[in-house]
Amino acid sequence: MDKLIISIAIEDVMFGMFVSVPPGYVGCIYSHSKGVLLKVLRPGLHLKLPFWHKAKLFNTQVQEYQIRNGFDIATSELGDAEIIAATTDLQNVIIEMTILFHIDSENATQLWQHIGDNYIEKIIRPTVRSRVRTIAAQYTANDFFSSRRAEIEQKIHHELMASLSTKGIVIVDALLGSIGHIPQ
Repeated sequence: MDKLIISIAIEDVMFGMFVSVPPGYVGCIYSHSKGVLLKVLRPGLHLKLPFWHKAKLFNTQVQEYQIRNGFDIATSELGDAEIIAATTDLQNVIIEMTILFHIDSENATQLWQHIGDNYIEKIIRPTVRSRVRTIAAQYTANDFFSSRRAEIEQKIHHELMASLSTKGIVIVDALLGSIGHIPQ
C-alpha cells in the first residue's frame, strides 16, 4: 500500500512539472511568489515547478463572437443577444453581427494579470455593445439598409480595434448581419 501512495505522489509531481501548449494556444505561468510571469509559453512542452506554478492556456486562434437574436449566454459564453441602437433620426434598429477576434499572443500575460479569466464578460461584451451603439448613433436607420452599410462595418471595426487592442485583444473583422427596424 505504501508503494502505491508513493507512486501516486511521484506521478503527481512528475506530471505537475510539465505544461503542454498545443498549436493555436499560448501558455502563461502564475507563480505564488512573483505573480503572473511575463514569459509567454509558445506551443510545445515546457517545465514548471509543481505546486508552486499554475499554468493557464489562452486560445490565440480566430474566434467568432456572434451577436444575434435568441442567443443564450447560459449555453455559450462567446456571443451576445442582438443590440438595439438609436439612430440620428430617432429610430431604433436591431443589429445582429459577427465579430472575429483573437488574443494577441504577445500580451496574453497582461490580459490574464489585469483582466483575468473571464475577459469576454468583463471587456469584450460591454465594449462591443457600447461601440456599436456609438457608431449607430451617427447614422440614420436607412443608412443600415443602403450602400453605407460597408462604411458602418468599417467604422465599427476601427472603433473596436482602437478600444480592444490596448487590452491584448485583436479584432480581425466586424461583419454586420441582419438589421431590423423597430417602427415608432
